[in-house]
Amino acid sequence: MKDLSVNLLLEFPEEHRVERVLWIDPGMRGLYAIDIRDANALPEFYQAEEIEKMRDAGEWRVVENDPWLLALADENISEIYRDKRDSAWETIRPLIFDQPAIFDAIARSEAVKRGMEESGVTKQTIYRFLRRYWQRGMTPNALLPDYARCGGLGKDKSVSEKKRGRIPDRDDLGVNVTSEMRQLFRAVATKKFITNSQLDFRGAYDELIADNFCERVINEHTGQQELIPQKDIPSLRQFRYWYEKDNDVFRLDRIRRTCMDKIKMYTR
Repeated sequence: MKDLSVNLLLEFPEEHRVERVLWIDPGMRGLYAIDIRDANALPEFYQAEEIEKMRDAGEWRVVENDPWLLALADENISEIYRDKRDSAWETIRPLIFDQPAIFDAIARSEAVKRGMEESGVTKQTIYRFLRRYWQRGMTPNALLPDYARCGGLGKDKSVSEKKRGRIPDRDDLGVNVTSEMRQLFRAVATKKFITNSQLDFRGAYDELIADNFCERVINEHTGQQELIPQKDIPSLRQFRYWYEKDNDVFRLDRIRRTCMDKIKMYTR
């Protein structure tokens, strides 16, 4: 499940359903997702074992095109639509940051009641705002009225295969590398870099940091979840040093080239 990320779309072809990943448990015990087309959908929790079992059975696959991925500059949005968006955003912002509680039905019900008291809007309106925010990409612009997004829905928008941003360079820094960390380096090198021809060494390092040395936080300005590196993380130089010291790099290079050759053979 570590290869999944928040905002990723999962398609269940046999059920003609597409769900957006809303939250992933830091302990990798499961995730919350929501059907992006169901007008009455609410977040649903999947145990890690369940989601992996369905993956192995071919019941779902990752969708590379997000129908709601539409970059809109404020100057291209009319003032009335911006006001509607901003009003909706202020209504649900205190609720959506309380994760994962907001995804639980009982906790969400209590949060919505508080939201009704503070904002003066109806229960139905708050649920509509929450559902729209979750289904349409988890950004404030997801709250725009449909007619303000003319030309967006229904057109495939390219989504980068790179699910995470590049980790800032920390080559001048580093940490005391423990035996446990060296073991983690070896695992990442063999499971990600050696067997994945699409991932270069820097990419493997970024995956290492994202999976093991980052915290997920919500950007209050964009509403999107971001990966923030911890203060003390191993540097790229350290990762490369211990990769070369703890492994037979020539043997691993042969394995990597063999994997690449097999992929080329099967994709001809």
